[in-house]
Amino acid sequence: MTRANVQNEHIAGQLAKVNLAVNVLVKRGLTVTAISIEGHSPPIEIIQGPACREFRQAVSKWINKNGRRQTERVAIVGECQVRWIERN
Repeated sequence: MTRANVQNEHIAGQLAKVNLAVNVLVKRGLTVTAISIEGHSPPIEIIQGPACREFRQAVSKWINKNGRRQTERVAIVGECQVRWIERN
């Protein structure tokens, strides 16, 4: 197998992971705003919605953005990291 074929297989595998997770998120009524196929657990960004409460294993991280403290939540869906900013 050539190097290009290995890379193509890797990309196809990552796309399959992301596609599965995006389908789950869409079925739950969530809006996907960005995806990446990089890393072991590809990151997907969403807009917070009521279905985010279903992610009981989500972890929180506090970040400062433009001088404001925000809570970023991360949950695993399929093999992807799903991230959103909590809004009050």
